Amino acid sequence: MYFPGGSRISSGLKFALHQIWWESYGGELLKTLPGAQIWAIGKTVAQDLTALGLPLAGWIYQPGAGRSPQRDLECGWQALMNAIQEAI
Repeated sequence: MYFPGGSRISSGLKFALHQIWWESYGGELLKTLPGAQIWAIGKTVAQDLTALGLPLAGWIYQPGAGRSPQRDLECGWQALMNAIQEAI
């Protein structure tokens, strides 16, 4: 999450926004979608959602994560693709 102009918002504000989303919308939405799974895009997002107690099925790196060569950018993709195949 970024402010206009490209500056990042603080991690505390990001966490608060995730919490507001879950408590005000996401949690209720998930109840209306039997069998739905929550997948996070980004490791930090996954950590925040897990800290909020969300039942994550998994996560994948966000597209810009390739800046660090030691990251396995394929992490989680096969599990996500398998979950999609099972759902259809």
